[in-house]
Amino acid sequence: MLLILNKMERTKKSEESTDRRFIKTGGGVFHLRRNGKVHIIKQGQRFTAKLEEIPEAFRDTIEPVDGKAFTQLEEEAEASIDVAQLDYVIESRGGGYYDVKDANGKVMNEKALRKEAAENLLRSLTGK
Repeated sequence: MLLILNKMERTKKSEESTDRRFIKTGGGVFHLRRNGKVHIIKQGQRFTAKLEEIPEAFRDTIEPVDGKAFTQLEEEAEASIDVAQLDYVIESRGGGYYDVKDANGKVMNEKALRKEAAENLLRSLTGK
């Protein structure tokens, strides 16, 4: 019996998003958890962080230094999603069963599917 395993490549979040400058405008303090450390950010203090490191609850007391609103930053982050991640392929498993896989090779279905069910899942994932 021959078993072939594919190596999975991991991507770091630091490669996907960039650091941005923010300023704390509201009262109180903000505890920023970054790289396993806790940084205490006080009122009026400027700091550098990634957009995903700032919780939704604190975004009303923190403003980006470059003047863009959080909604604009979130739209830019969504627009930078790699198009290759949105591609799906139907692949035969054998015996009349199929799998739906994304561009990274991850199987999107829980169980092996018949061809018609796999095509339905593919349509629902792509929205076509």
